[in-house]
Amino acid sequence: MKYLRTTMPDASQWDVPAELIAKSRAAYYAQLDSERGEGSYDAIYALELDYTLAAPDELEDWAANNMNWSDVSHAAMRRCGCRPAQARRLTTRGLGERRKGGRRKAMNARTPNAEVSRTEGEKKS
Repeated sequence: MKYLRTTMPDASQWDVPAELIAKSRAAYYAQLDSERGEGSYDAIYALELDYTLAAPDELEDWAANNMNWSDVSHAAMRRCGCRPAQARRLTTRGLGERRKGGRRKAMNARTPNAEVSRTEGEKKS
């Protein structure tokens, strides 16, 4: 299962299921595109969901720019025993209220060995 790991300003870390973020994005684009006559809602939703789950940059972007902590807090799982210095993290402006000043990164598993991230200043490849 994929997660978006967020680090709050208080240094606590939370894993948000990537599927929750991807569903939010897929619903938005399925509604928008189906109203434009670009296909059926269900077909567009399925395509967007698959695309977003396969694209960590899209997950990070959607969460940072289109979601608030209140949208995901019910599904977020606190990661215990992790100190902020254990991994590099991305600075984010999104995930609203409590997230301001925090950091986030997409990952495939909830183990430190599976973490792949970029610092905000690094170029995306």
